[in-house]
Amino acid sequence: RGGFFRELTRSLCAMLCGMKLHAPCALEIHCSSLRVCFASECAYHRASLSFHKKSILQMRSSHPPEIAGRWKVRRRSAAKCTVAARKAASDRGSAGCSARCRGSSGAAYDADVLWAWRNGLNVHYVRKDPPMRVGENERTVPNVLLLPGFGVGVFHYERNIEDLANAGFRVYAMDLVGQGLSWPSDIGADLDKALVALSAQGEPLVYGVKLWVDQIEAFVDKIVLEDSSLRRETEEPHDGVFVVGNSLGGLLAAAYGARRPDRVRGVGLLNATPFWAFAPHESHARRSPVDALFRALLPWDGALPAPQGLLDVITAFWWDNLRKPSVIRGMLAFVYADAAAAVRAPRLASDETYSPSEARDLIARIVEPTEHPHAAAAFASMAFAPRAEVDFAGTLAALRDARIPVLLCYGRDDPWITPLWAQRAFRAASHAQYVELSPVGHCPHHEAPHAVNPLLIRWMRTTETAQPLDQPSCLVAAGGESFPPPTAPPHHLHLRNVTAHQRDGLPHSALEHLDRWRFLLQQRLAPQRQLSPKRSNL
Repeated sequence: RGGFFRELTRSLCAMLCGMKLHAPCALEIHCSSLRVCFASECAYHRASLSFHKKSILQMRSSHPPEIAGRWKVRRRSAAKCTVAARKAASDRGSAGCSARCRGSSGAAYDADVLWAWRNGLNVHYVRKDPPMRVGENERTVPNVLLLPGFGVGVFHYERNIEDLANAGFRVYAMDLVGQGLSWPSDIGADLDKALVALSAQGEPLVYGVKLWVDQIEAFVDKIVLEDSSLRRETEEPHDGVFVVGNSLGGLLAAAYGARRPDRVRGVGLLNATPFWAFAPHESHARRSPVDALFRALLPWDGALPAPQGLLDVITAFWWDNLRKPSVIRGMLAFVYADAAAAVRAPRLASDETYSPSEARDLIARIVEPTEHPHAAAAFASMAFAPRAEVDFAGTLAALRDARIPVLLCYGRDDPWITPLWAQRAFRAASHAQYVELSPVGHCPHHEAPHAVNPLLIRWMRTTETAQPLDQPSCLVAAGGESFPPPTAPPHHLHLRNVTAHQRDGLPHSALEHLDRWRFLLQQRLAPQRQLSPKRSNL
């Protein structure tokens, strides 16, 4: 197959070098080659696609107006070729499934499509159904929604989807708007005009926590529950979905659970970031003079289109450097406990094999969305978007008050979300189950799927059946592996090269002790502040 595509690319290069301006058929051939490149996952074809995109930009200036207009149409249509290829491959069956319809684990999804949400925003998601057994009712199959962190997409959960589906869960994973393959649909050559049109259809387009939680809420109501025929007017415990998120996805999962506790069965947090964005929320600015001053000093509120001068500065000094493959490679090595875990970790809990090119493929798939024409503006909007109205601790407290089950599964060796932040989350959600994995970094689901998958399955099964965690009927992981081993105590488990500790939230280092004392002092002073007239006036 490599030889065929190599010859195809060489012929295309020769054709483009000698192409005449009056040869419209060459445009059709070029567009066909783009379809081939979009349907491929090979690094060589991504390089070929990059060459074709550059050739488009170089040749547009020399074309007559009618040919240049056709180039614009071809560029927009080529961006939609991926979705058409996935849909056609799904109709033909798994034998004809395209490369992008399959994860790196080789497992085809039951759905891999774009969903038209609102105001021209498209949401990319995948779905994996469980193998139905005799006597099972499809209406009772529990649903799981996986939310990725910043800068990645559904591909970051390819090592988890298969195991969760085989354990009897219907698994959904989606890209957040402004990342992965979720982008506005009407982005063409005139970017600012398209953004103004999108904002005119509703509220201004701001890539922030509010937009993403709105996306999750609409996705659960319109896709997850309707697909599963679970949308009903009752308040039965199974009328909902398990929401699991890593990093930014964890913060959004907690925020959605606090907003819609009636739709949530449980919230799983995998090294969830406790904060996002720098600009204070409007409600905070009204209460705090400091926040009001900081908000007033900001040159922009994140509503697109962005000021061109500010966008140019962000792109040149921040965005272009952040998306370099060398920078991404260094960042992955920094946040993973094992620098090579992106390639060495098995994809499934029952699979010890791996692909030597998977690390390069992960970097390429992170870089790919940054080449979207709207990517720089989306990143700038994220940088200036306001914070959520309710902070992370507040959402966890709301989950506790609503009695929503919570799992805190944190990698101990995360350089960003250290155990101190996990203990703070546990204090806010004191009813949660807190498991600490070591040696594991910021992305435990991707670095140690053989440990995270059984933990998630065990937690969701115990939530479904309301059984104690130490009952043997709950301790069967994917692949038939016993979890935990019968001889191991439930608070200290060895899962291959990873140790899982059942934590009680107590501090272990001097810094963690100081933080706990600060928390206890705040708790003691809180009633006095509420009774103080001066404080209440402020």
